[in-house]
Amino acid sequence: MIYKFYCLAHIASGIYAGACLSISLIDLRFVQDLGDNALKNQYFTILLKNMGIVMGPLLVLMLVLFLFLTYQKRKNLNSFYPLIVLITILVITVTIHFPINDKFFNLTVPEKDVNYLITKWMYWHYLRTLLAFILPYFIVKYFKQNISKSEN
Repeated sequence: MIYKFYCLAHIASGIYAGACLSISLIDLRFVQDLGDNALKNQYFTILLKNMGIVMGPLLVLMLVLFLFLTYQKRKNLNSFYPLIVLITILVITVTIHFPINDKFFNLTVPEKDVNYLITKWMYWHYLRTLLAFILPYFIVKYFKQNISKSEN
């Protein structure tokens, strides 16, 4: 059973990290290269809606999974690391990205603030991407330790 959780967690974290990297290297570059702020506003809003469809459920799935797993193995400090990374990603998403996303969705971004808000969103997304690539390391570490204990 633990192998199924391992596969689910590892696949979900890989998809999440890949989506973060794709957004960082392709989508955000495309939006930044648009000359007109109205176009940036339009394309960034489309990007935000589409990425939320993929990334939101993955983040929730991983959080629920690691809340459950951490509760099961709460005596071991290593079991908290994946959950700490996921909670950090969630905090960045809720406190930085959601308020900016909301402004774009509600079309309340003044044209003069478009570049600033996209740049702010982008820098925090880079941190989120870094955390997304650290997460699989802690997932492997968590499961390696727990699988070896279950086999003994």
